[in-house]
Amino acid sequence: MKRFLSTFIAAVLLCVGLSAQNYEPYLTQEEVKSSIALLPPPPEEGSVEFLMDKIAHWQYFHVRTTDPERAKQAIEDAEMDNIGEKFFESFGLLITPETMPETYLLLRRSR
Repeated sequence: MKRFLSTFIAAVLLCVGLSAQNYEPYLTQEEVKSSIALLPPPPEEGSVEFLMDKIAHWQYFHVRTTDPERAKQAIEDAEMDNIGEKFFESFGLLITPETMPETYLLLRRSR
């Protein structure tokens, strides 16, 4: 009975796989509209819309980077110069060249 059931399941999966080979996307290349036709053009340089866009960008950038401690921490995390301390903070493992030289070299190489 197990052999019959497994054969039946394999046959069903094979039939489903064969029908999937004739897959066609929902939309053809002709039906997909161009983004140039859908999106408005960028504002002309020097126009009010252009200046408002620049002001909004500047405000976002200014708000995003106002906290110097957070920016400093983000730079330290991105550089990962002292990778052993990060693992000590997370897992309680002190990974230094003296205590775990192979692991330290692996972490330094893979960063």
